[in-house]
Amino acid sequence: MGSCARPSISAGLWFSLAPALFAGCRQLRNLLAKAPAHLREELAEDYRRMVYGETREAVEQARASFLRKWQLRCKAVVSSFEEAGDELFTFLQFPQLQWKALRTTNALERINEEFRRRIKTQASLPGEDAVLLLLYGLLRSGQIVLRRIDGRNELPRQKTQLKAA
Repeated sequence: MGSCARPSISAGLWFSLAPALFAGCRQLRNLLAKAPAHLREELAEDYRRMVYGETREAVEQARASFLRKWQLRCKAVVSSFEEAGDELFTFLQFPQLQWKALRTTNALERINEEFRRRIKTQASLPGEDAVLLLLYGLLRSGQIVLRRIDGRNELPRQKTQLKAA
């Protein structure tokens, strides 16, 4: 399981770059820390079943089942899970074809890794414009390659009109 740490940039910019950042692996680690060692594998499987449901209904059903089961087995797991609230299910607000891209942090972790490598000798970048310039440069040069979002062709297209000056 990869790191879920956010890069050293402002929270506002981070979330504008990834509005549906799925903090699932961090939440799973939090839940596993609350569970007794002998229940951790079972907890991880129940968690994945819930988060990787095929449909909204399947996710909601698995969520209710998860809460019922773990309320009896380990109340600390349920209280930690409820503390996260609906943020864990942000991906449900998007078209189903995009869930795969939204539930994984691999691309974001790669960007985070590259940012850290690039700014290691600096305390921080001077501002958000510098962060965006670095991100664009990394993408443009091919040092970071992001895969296309599943369902991108189903997104509504915005029509832009150029006005003559």
